[in-house]
Amino acid sequence: MNIGTAVAKAIIETKAEPELKKLAKAAEGVETMFIKDLLNVMRKSLPKEAQSMPGKDIYYDMLDQALAEGMAKNSSFGVSKMMLDTMKPAILRLEAQKLGLNNVNDLLKGVEQIGVKANAAVRELMDKADKQAELKIKISVGGHKTEN
Repeated sequence: MNIGTAVAKAIIETKAEPELKKLAKAAEGVETMFIKDLLNVMRKSLPKEAQSMPGKDIYYDMLDQALAEGMAKNSSFGVSKMMLDTMKPAILRLEAQKLGLNNVNDLLKGVEQIGVKANAAVRELMDKADKQAELKIKISVGGHKTEN
C-alpha cells in the first residue's frame, strides 16, 4: 500500500468512525441476543428436577442475560466480528460516496490539490517575508545602518 492509498483510507475511515461505532454496538447486541437464546435453549435440556426452583424463570433469564453480555463483549462466538467484517466495506464505500469519491484515485487527486494549495500558500508567505526583510535592509542601508 502506498502512502497516498494509506492517506485515502485513513480519511475515509475517520469520516466513517461514528457509523462504525454504531455498527459495532449493534453487532454486539445481536451477538448478546444470539448467546442468550442459545443459553435458554441449552437450559431447557436440564432435567426437570433442576428446573423446579421457585422464581427460576426470572433468575435464569437474568443469569443468561449477564452471561450473554459478558460473552458478547469478548466476541466469544465471533458473531459481531463477522457482522463487522461483512458490513464495514459497505459503510466505507458509502462514506467515500458522501465525500464525492467514487474511488481512491479521486481522493488522491483531492489530497494532491490540497497539497498544491498549501505549498502555494507557504511559498506566498515566504515571498512576503523575504520582501519585508529586503525592505528592512534597504531602509537600514539608506539610513546608514547595516544589518547582518
